[in-house]
Amino acid sequence: MIRGGTGGVGVTSVRRTGGLVAVSFLSASALGFILLAVVARWLETDQNASFLVLWAVIFGIGAMMSAIDVECSRLSSRADVSGEKVPAQVAFVGCVGGAGGLVACLVLAALPGLGAELTSSPGTFVLTLSAVALFAPLCLTRGVLIGTRRVRAYAVVVVGEALLRITLALVLWLTSMPPSVPAAVAAVAVGGLAWLPFCGTVLRAVSWRGRGPAPSWGEAGRNVGSLGAANGLSTLLMAGYPALVTTVVGSAQGLQTLFAAVVLTRLPLVALSPVQAVAVPLATRAIHSGNRSTLRRWWRRCAEILVPVLAIAAALGWWLGPLAVRVFQGQAYDPHPAMVAGLLAGTCVLAAALLQLAVVVAADRHLWVTITWIGATGAAVACLASGIGSAEARGVAAFVVGATTAYAISSVAFLRALRRRTGSTVVGVARPSGQ
Repeated sequence: MIRGGTGGVGVTSVRRTGGLVAVSFLSASALGFILLAVVARWLETDQNASFLVLWAVIFGIGAMMSAIDVECSRLSSRADVSGEKVPAQVAFVGCVGGAGGLVACLVLAALPGLGAELTSSPGTFVLTLSAVALFAPLCLTRGVLIGTRRVRAYAVVVVGEALLRITLALVLWLTSMPPSVPAAVAAVAVGGLAWLPFCGTVLRAVSWRGRGPAPSWGEAGRNVGSLGAANGLSTLLMAGYPALVTTVVGSAQGLQTLFAAVVLTRLPLVALSPVQAVAVPLATRAIHSGNRSTLRRWWRRCAEILVPVLAIAAALGWWLGPLAVRVFQGQAYDPHPAMVAGLLAGTCVLAAALLQLAVVVAADRHLWVTITWIGATGAAVACLASGIGSAEARGVAAFVVGATTAYAISSVAFLRALRRRTGSTVVGVARPSGQ
């Protein structure tokens, strides 16, 4: 059934929808961390280092392919508001995004260090490609479901994806199967099948013979490509960081403890996701109402509390970090307190940068978002390639340097966007969005 119009959507309905989506994402994230803990106990330490690199590749490309979600949800919601079926353009979006993901995987396989991990065996490479390819129908399904307000089905897909992965991983571990990196990658790939129960729903929601404008490969490529590029750059310091380190350093061997600590210290970013979702609409309202004082006050308050937050994070990382990593990944992983302290503090700096970028996005300054991640990634790569200190020490330092660079550039972008936007409003000159 096509549900058109928005007049009947009240505040309570919006809050319920947002709450369900937030719960599903947090539940899936928690299951993802449990999966990594299970795999770490099943695989040998060097095998787990290789798996974490492959995990970073799969979900780094997956972050790029989440542009399919965004574009399909935009097309679907626009049709839903008009009381029409979803345009067939979503199929083009899925195909373009899927092809882009596979090309990205093949390009990464040609890089030194990272390529050796991806092609360590034919099974590993084929399963990695399969995991990437399955993101296309998965993202398309999620986009159509959320765009047509099938929120419960959307939540089922999000949580079901994580449940499929953890179920297979637990079966492999509890049945004492011999440790195997390809089998662990297969557990990741199987999550991409969570869209299958809703295949019929999506097919019925799409107008395959609609009268609308003909689907365009060029339009799909531009929209998905621009969104995917920004997502891909940002993920290099987050989910894809082990892959970035392996590419620059040349090998993942001996870095299993660093990668385990990186994964664990990402927790603040997971907790930040609901805050980011709220920050964009709030900032948008403030910008378009010309409320400069609110945003400036918000920026000053964040800057003031960042230093004590970093001190607390570093202290907790030093004091409890090594124990937390051992509990999370197993007794074989025993990081130095300084490693966890540095990574956790760097993650907090990165979280502050992400919040600032939410305001930049609200101000339609998308180019500054890309500039921020190019600068941050370049700084991290330069630090990794410096050759100063051990690979582990460079990995920690590069993350901190990259996060700090992201914060510095995003601060400039925040203040520039605020000055231009609110300045035009104050003097009474109306500007179209994006100028």
